[in-house]
Amino acid sequence: MKTAVVDQSKEAPVDTVGTVILALEKALPPVFTRKVAAKMLGGILAVGTLANLDSQKKGPTRLRLKGRVAYERDAFLAWLSAYLQKAAC
Repeated sequence: MKTAVVDQSKEAPVDTVGTVILALEKALPPVFTRKVAAKMLGGILAVGTLANLDSQKKGPTRLRLKGRVAYERDAFLAWLSAYLQKAAC
């Protein structure tokens, strides 16, 4: 029996940041809280990390709704894409 060997050097590179962003674009509501963001990111960024980044003016653009911090999906995803690509380098 022959074993197939896949030459991975010829396969298209996987754009994991783009894949994550596309998945989140479909799953996130138009406006959501930090808690929802952290849950949807599956541990990539915690609620506290998002709060710390916000206090350092390095986080995504935020909204204040009844004392809670919320994010608009498009602005959050644009920030997240840049953040993840910077972290991947």
